[in-house]
Amino acid sequence: MSLDINLYAEFLMHTRSVTVCATVRKDSPTFKKAYVHADRQTVSILCDDVSSIIALPLGIEIKGSVGFPVSDPAEISLRLEIAEDGQPSHGLHMAVVNDVPWSAKRLTTQSQIACRSCSQTIVPAKQRIWKDLPRGSWAETLDQWYCHRPSKDHADGTPFLGAAEPMLDSDTALVDTCHFIILGEDCVDITTESNESLLCRICRSRLGVLDKKFEGLKIFKWNVILLRDHGLEWERNSIQCLVCAQMLELMEDQNVRKFIAHPDETAGEEHGILLWVFNPDIKYSSSHLFGGRPRRAMKILYEKICSPEEMISKMQSSAEELLLPLYVFEQLEKDLDFSDSMLPEPAKRTLPAAAMQQWKVALLDRFDPPGG
Repeated sequence: MSLDINLYAEFLMHTRSVTVCATVRKDSPTFKKAYVHADRQTVSILCDDVSSIIALPLGIEIKGSVGFPVSDPAEISLRLEIAEDGQPSHGLHMAVVNDVPWSAKRLTTQSQIACRSCSQTIVPAKQRIWKDLPRGSWAETLDQWYCHRPSKDHADGTPFLGAAEPMLDSDTALVDTCHFIILGEDCVDITTESNESLLCRICRSRLGVLDKKFEGLKIFKWNVILLRDHGLEWERNSIQCLVCAQMLELMEDQNVRKFIAHPDETAGEEHGILLWVFNPDIKYSSSHLFGGRPRRAMKILYEKICSPEEMISKMQSSAEELLLPLYVFEQLEKDLDFSDSMLPEPAKRTLPAAAMQQWKVALLDRFDPPGG
């Protein structure tokens, strides 16, 4: 008998419980039931002599052990109560914190940046200070703090706080959610095209664009790998991880949960993706993804659309535009479709059937710092 067991567990913050979903595909007419077992750290399902096991999401423990037969294993859905022994170990809090990949606080004077495609170093290590750029809404926030902007600096000569901007110099590099801004003289093996695009001199892969505001080079994080410190390994972040960080920032600044993603250039017929961040911070485990190891993610409802520019105009303030390089958009689309295909059907019933309509369900992995 051949069985395909798809086992999935997700931590539900608002109910303090773990929902477990599974589907079992079989080719034997004699197969009639399955047995589900959960202890404090794992969930498993046994179908005759075939089993599947996953770890509970990221340190979550359930109360005691449970075990029971399931008469119809084709689709299984159940909820388990979690143990609350003092401080929760799962690390989720009501306030969603946007942990940004490669933020300034994680970088050192030994940090280096290299081309993602050929591993050629483009930003060598240097005695520099890495500074996080303020969020996109920082200027508007200062306007709210100050009802009167003085026309002159303070009496002691210090500049007015509201007029201050981050500075880029030979001793400083700036870090944003999805890019770095670095002086050209501090970079190597980068060429500039007539359209202001930055390319790797060795493999001709795209690295970023010129930044006129700071008069430096804007290097996109999804185009590079990074060595944080001497003796560590080179790191790379997935595109979905960086897109999640960008959406979280826009959620905080613009108070929206829907995004219209589309490429900055077209390859054939114009199309985009309408993204609805249904849950910005979940922890899950899946037998079909990453060997059942726990992960942190966003739960996304998405729908593929035509004419994204028209929809942006139609939805106005209810959705935010997410303009992405073509190759980033294509990878995001693949990640969404792959996740949707891997989730068991019960885990996709996020909304009532009438409300789901054309929505598909996917998980996009978030950046989860060590110890997070």
